[in-house]
Amino acid sequence: MIDPVTSGVLGYGKALLGVGDGGGVQTYLAAVMPALVERGHEVAFLHVDRAEGRESPAPGVLHFGVDELGVERAVASARVWGPDLCFSHNMVRLDVDQLLLSEWPVVKMMHGY
Repeated sequence: MIDPVTSGVLGYGKALLGVGDGGGVQTYLAAVMPALVERGHEVAFLHVDRAEGRESPAPGVLHFGVDELGVERAVASARVWGPDLCFSHNMVRLDVDQLLLSEWPVVKMMHGY
């Protein structure tokens, strides 16, 4: 039951996607993540906090929780996994975005404009 973090990447093998909130983003990820996995992509997600009572958008997908690990350890865990690219969805924690940007190419996704 975690707030998701991943989205779609075409042309890349491993995508880490982070999210700062749920709602519509969660619905979007629930559609995109399984489709990417089905097509052979590896995806993982990094979430800021738990969303109690919500299902993961892609059960069984690797995740890194900032609330559980702290921001440094969550990003370090993602580093070990080794994404090619990150998608950041509504990330309200700029320290998380800054750390992602210091490691990988990041596509910033703003859903609530």
